[in-house]
Amino acid sequence: MEAYLPDWLLIRIQAIKNEIHEDERVDNWFLVQSWIPVTSIVVAYLVFVTYLGPRMMRNRPAYNIKYIMMAYNLIQVLMNVEFFSYEWAPEHKYLN
Repeated sequence: MEAYLPDWLLIRIQAIKNEIHEDERVDNWFLVQSWIPVTSIVVAYLVFVTYLGPRMMRNRPAYNIKYIMMAYNLIQVLMNVEFFSYEWAPEHKYLN
């Protein structure tokens, strides 16, 4: 594929590749070893959201998720309060 690209673009691609600094600590993490797992998840999500989901819900009433969303939002607020509190209590910081 690179044989069909103009030289100026090949030079820019190589410059970007040279600027990338990979972190060896995450090489063995789940889904980080290759670009394929993340790309597959994104494609599966897009297929579900644009094609499968609407077809599944075509003849069904909308779900009532009001209380689920309220619980989710409460958890998000509590987690943000916890993370924010680490800024004011540095002796308890574990996210260095």
